[in-house]
Amino acid sequence: MVTTGFTDYKEKFTKLDNEKRLKEAEVTEGGYLEVGFTFHRTRIEVIEMDSDTCILRTTIESDVKEEAAANASYATIDAVAKLAELAKNHLIKNKASKDTH
Repeated sequence: MVTTGFTDYKEKFTKLDNEKRLKEAEVTEGGYLEVGFTFHRTRIEVIEMDSDTCILRTTIESDVKEEAAANASYATIDAVAKLAELAKNHLIKNKASKDTH
């Protein structure tokens, strides 16, 4: 993840639902599992508000070994927030360029 400094990990998509605009992924190797987590899942749901606005509802579920409890603070939505910001900027830029053509 971007904010935790993990550069090498694998995740498995456990749920993809285009109709509900929902994605769930679990870390299967490396990353959180190397710092004492036994389970880590990120769930992202896109909630449409109107034609130009949406909300990203993000849920993180994780379990961490008792001896690694100090590492529990690694499980944040910071990486998802950064990706959402990048996507927003990209979409705004593309919308502006379409509006001028």
